[in-house]
Amino acid sequence: MMRKLLCPACALDYNLDPFDEQDGYKLRKVHITARKPDVLNVEVISGRQHTVIPVPFLVCDLCNTKIEDGSPAVATTMWQGEEPESWEKEYSA
Repeated sequence: MMRKLLCPACALDYNLDPFDEQDGYKLRKVHITARKPDVLNVEVISGRQHTVIPVPFLVCDLCNTKIEDGSPAVATTMWQGEEPESWEKEYSA
């Protein structure tokens, strides 16, 4: 399963590749009003070192444009098999 948060411009052109469709992948796009979760971190684990880096704002996973709280965004999910649970509310106002 792969999920991405996209700006509206990138979401327009974000679709399944025909080869992915042949392999049984599905794509869900949910239009949301963006909101950064209260706690959002990136964790980096290398050997015995564990680093937690706070994420100050949301960005588009394709073009890295800042996505401001309250602005439109598109939450996408790509999967094979059974449809995954919804996660979009975590990033919605």
